[in-house]
Amino acid sequence: MDQVAQNIQKLRWRLRLGTGFDPAAVKIPKRFTEITTWKGTIDKKYLNNLKKEYAKRILELGKEEEKEE
Repeated sequence: MDQVAQNIQKLRWRLRLGTGFDPAAVKIPKRFTEITTWKGTIDKKYLNNLKKEYAKRILELGKEEEKEE
């Protein structure tokens, strides 16, 4: 079941990326950085790095696999 779910997730990201979705272009709303949690204020640099890594992983997941001949 896990393998089927992973395959569906890959197909979903391939479709979204193929229709023009760019995860690197997603903007985090300013209000997310204005929140103070019980740990303190939100670290903008950490949040931006997290967004970049998330976008990178989505691109890797949605990448077309090379077919062997």
